[in-house]
Amino acid sequence: TTPSIEFTVRIRAAGGYNEAYNVILPVSFDYYPGEWVELGGSASGGGIGSGNVRTPSLAIGNDGNPIVAWYTMDGLWDIYIKRFNGASWGEVGSGSASGGGISNTVGGSWYPSLAIGTDSNPIVAWQEDAWPSSQYKIYIKRFNGASWVEVGTGSASGLGISNTAGNFYRPSLE
Repeated sequence: TTPSIEFTVRIRAAGGYNEAYNVILPVSFDYYPGEWVELGGSASGGGIGSGNVRTPSLAIGNDGNPIVAWYTMDGLWDIYIKRFNGASWGEVGSGSASGGGISNTVGGSWYPSLAIGTDSNPIVAWQEDAWPSSQYKIYIKRFNGASWVEVGTGSASGLGISNTAGNFYRPSLE
């Protein structure tokens, strides 16, 4: 059986947010009247992620298809992201769901928050253990259509967008 984790999916709708709970990890179903249908093998086998997947963040692209970001607790502790194209799940730029993912840092990367930018491309913020400082900072990157880049100089390195001493936790993009 596929493990289940309770988390909240927030989808912007006219007049506010609709929320859903107890989504199967990784998130990946479509609803047809009377039944839920798996999207591209996402709720069977290893799902769309591999390893010990944690805290998925879901956004719906302007094409109506889901995009999911997550981190793993299997030694790499990096941020990964995939997009559903209507038939299957694929990386968002080279290496977004393999190796060091989009974070690819020495410290641990946790709690991604995913949003869609005004250019229709995904943006991901996350909590980073800014090694060797052992302080938690907030990092952010955006997909520019070809690769994952910082949102301004230093947004995904050093002190990140926190840019000050102290610890910062669990970013939220909306």
